[in-house]
Amino acid sequence: GTLPDEQTAFVDAIEGDVRSGRLAAVADLTFLAQDDYAQQRGLVDDLLQRGIAGSIAAFASWNTTANTLGTAIPEAIAVAAGKRMGSYDARAHAQFMLDRYADDYAFHDFTRPALNAWLSERGVSDHTYLLPVVAEQTTWRNRADLWPRSLALLAAIYPQYADGGLTITLPWDRTFET
Repeated sequence: GTLPDEQTAFVDAIEGDVRSGRLAAVADLTFLAQDDYAQQRGLVDDLLQRGIAGSIAAFASWNTTANTLGTAIPEAIAVAAGKRMGSYDARAHAQFMLDRYADDYAFHDFTRPALNAWLSERGVSDHTYLLPVVAEQTTWRNRADLWPRSLALLAAIYPQYADGGLTITLPWDRTFET
């Protein structure tokens, strides 16, 4: 429920940090606004529009507040420690961040709602356990939709890197995560 001027001030602060060389970690809790995908997309859309999505130290936005914080904080600590110790691996960090943006943003805000609607149209109302045949079809649809979204994120956020072989799966027979 962040107001537009509050959102702008928040993104201004993040941008100020990254432009000045300070580390910024983002734990985006908009997923708590269930089924409000415009609200859920807003922060990442702003980070992408300003060209700073790839400059933050950490990003997470899914499942529970504890999982989100439990992902963003250790990621930020790893980046800070790696930079301080001279062992920071920009490519490994980009891989991890792309995974977060692909899963927590592209999958949950675009692909997952489309998959769930597609399943519901076919009479599959329980998306927490899919029968094997349905799970296989859903996995293919997931990959077909999420792959180009992930490549677009890669190009927008990390243009210095190329697709080295994205693996996109539904790890369990459900549409909860990818």
